[in-house]
Amino acid sequence: MNLNKVTDGLGRGIDDKIKPLVRSILKLGLEPTLSCEGHKSHGRPYPWVDVHDAQDLSQLIKYISEWNKNSNVKWELRKEYLLFYEPVLGKETFAYRLKPINYNGTYPTLKILRENAKDLSNYLKTKAS
Repeated sequence: MNLNKVTDGLGRGIDDKIKPLVRSILKLGLEPTLSCEGHKSHGRPYPWVDVHDAQDLSQLIKYISEWNKNSNVKWELRKEYLLFYEPVLGKETFAYRLKPINYNGTYPTLKILRENAKDLSNYLKTKAS
């Protein structure tokens, strides 16, 4: 998949500084639904990627747990919102957000978080091989 051609409903592409993490998640066989490299002036002050729970997230959860043992920046996969509801089946699909953990109400600088997201993407890439 050419991530340079993927756009959202407004025609905007994937943020450059989150592309490596999106690519690594794809290599794990998971389908990201949304992502952002983080911004100081609007949105969230950290990079993040959403995936949905209609797919098996257990490998990603395992890899994040392994990563957190050796990284200064810890990450979590947290249930964020209802993505789909299938009334006939009574099935709900939730989006889970992969994001840095906020300790004591603060995050490291956006630069540090983006660098760590790139390092995390490299780690996940080795797991997908």
